Amino acid sequence: FFLPFNSLTFGQLFGIIKSEGLTLCNELKLQAKYGADRAQSRQEIGNFCEAFRFEKIEAPSTKRKRFNKRKGKPRRPPFQPKSSTPIKPNQPWSCAAFYMNNAPEKERGVPRLVINYKPLNKALQWIRYPIPNKRDLLNRLYA
Repeated sequence: FFLPFNSLTFGQLFGIIKSEGLTLCNELKLQAKYGADRAQSRQEIGNFCEAFRFEKIEAPSTKRKRFNKRKGKPRRPPFQPKSSTPIKPNQPWSCAAFYMNNAPEKERGVPRLVINYKPLNKALQWIRYPIPNKRDLLNRLYA
């Protein structure tokens, strides 16, 4: 809601803030009580199901956890490249890479990988000039 700060006195502002704070606290208390009631009702439903020999009702998250525990190894093995170097150094899209080990990297304890993309940019320069659409080509032909 909107407070007209220019037309209110300090006491009125304090009263509004105090009442809003109290309503917020009451709402939070009600939510906490509702959560406790929900937990109690879950326990009662569980007791009811056990008493009448029904299947126990569980939250979807616990079902998912149990399903994941039962799940074994993945059916398909993880992808393994055919060779250790899939991109040969003489190919145009191969890029030189090296590790920087300056002061910040030594401080972190992990060297930084630097890749020189200039040869790749040169090989892919044709992508920067998009193919014109049909209308542009026809306009160029008949102009």
